[in-house]
Amino acid sequence: AAGPTGCGTQNVVFTVRDECNNAATTSASFIVRDTAGPTITTPAQARTVECADSTTNTATLNTWLSERGGATAVDTCYGTNFTWTNNFTALQSDACNRFADVTFRVTDPCGQFSTTSARFTIVDTTPPVITTQASAALFECDPTRNQSEINTYLQSRGGATATDSCSTVTWSNNFDSSPEECLGPVSITFTASDSCGNTVASIGSIEIDDTVAPSLANFPANRRIFCSDSSDPATTGTPRPTDACTATVALTYSDVVIQEPDERFCPGDFIITRTWLATDDCGNFVTRDQIITQTIPIGECIPTPCPPCDGQVCCESSIEPVPCNPVSCLPVPCVAPECNAVPCIPVVCEGSGGTPIFDDDDDGTIRPSSSPVPQSCDPIYIYVFDDDEDNYQVYQPNDTASSSSTLAYSLLVFIFA
Repeated sequence: AAGPTGCGTQNVVFTVRDECNNAATTSASFIVRDTAGPTITTPAQARTVECADSTTNTATLNTWLSERGGATAVDTCYGTNFTWTNNFTALQSDACNRFADVTFRVTDPCGQFSTTSARFTIVDTTPPVITTQASAALFECDPTRNQSEINTYLQSRGGATATDSCSTVTWSNNFDSSPEECLGPVSITFTASDSCGNTVASIGSIEIDDTVAPSLANFPANRRIFCSDSSDPATTGTPRPTDACTATVALTYSDVVIQEPDERFCPGDFIITRTWLATDDCGNFVTRDQIITQTIPIGECIPTPCPPCDGQVCCESSIEPVPCNPVSCLPVPCVAPECNAVPCIPVVCEGSGGTPIFDDDDDGTIRPSSSPVPQSCDPIYIYVFDDDEDNYQVYQPNDTASSSSTLAYSLLVFIFA
């Protein structure tokens, strides 16, 4: 009869017979005991895998469990007729990795077993993946809103995004202080970190530009000053430069001076075109002109009639009083120079019926002639302007020169008729 395989009991009946075929029986049990478990020929091997997506890691873990971590065993009684089990329930986590310490148990049909243990570990050495890079930000300078714009940019990581297969992503940046306007961009590093400290960076930047020119407040009005007045801005006024972006604005000015033509004996006014220039630290500027007129004091010069010449008639001037310069108007007498005498030329007035003493032909020698009958008409005036009030002499006409008079000066003489 076949005996038991492995552990078990086989009952055996023993029969004895004599020659007459009389028999007697007895029975006993044949017991096979198995007190040793299967022999582990290859222990389970620890397995470390890189963190990937959850589906991939779960499949890898299940394969490792089903393969008993690579463990093998043999049993003296049953060969390979045994059962494998394990105590895995779930992965555990430390600060970074996930793991499971698994005990594999091999049991033969007699209930004898052996165990082998190994750890399955999922590590994360791969940094997050940047899916969208941070962008550069350019803000127009405005102290009232720039800080808010910068905060929004930082909170949104400059638009950067990242993913990680194993853990959540946290963000940080190295922003220190707001950039100065017009000094170019300031680089900002946005760092994405996973739970294992793996990091990846995306570089953005913040730049503050200023394209708005400053303005000139309290701009001084055009001024009219006398020649004795100062044209310095302390007298004529200074504008106040303002800028929305910076409190420091450079203020300069330049003058272009022209003189208007003289009016009769009065020098023309000086016209000062003062161009004010305000420039901010970004090179934006604004200009505006102020007109300053520097003039000679204006007053009436009342002419004094030329005194009568002997035997001649000098008519009063018909011209308007001439605005004069600060040199006072002096009466000028008829004088006789040490030269050929020239008579006062009377004016033939309209309706007098007379004829001029001289015609237009001045090619010949001009000779004095007898005086005509005085008429009521406009005289000829000679105005002499000289800075030196005493710079003249009066000559009394004598008999031989009584019919002529003139003025001898080193100045320019203007004759108005």
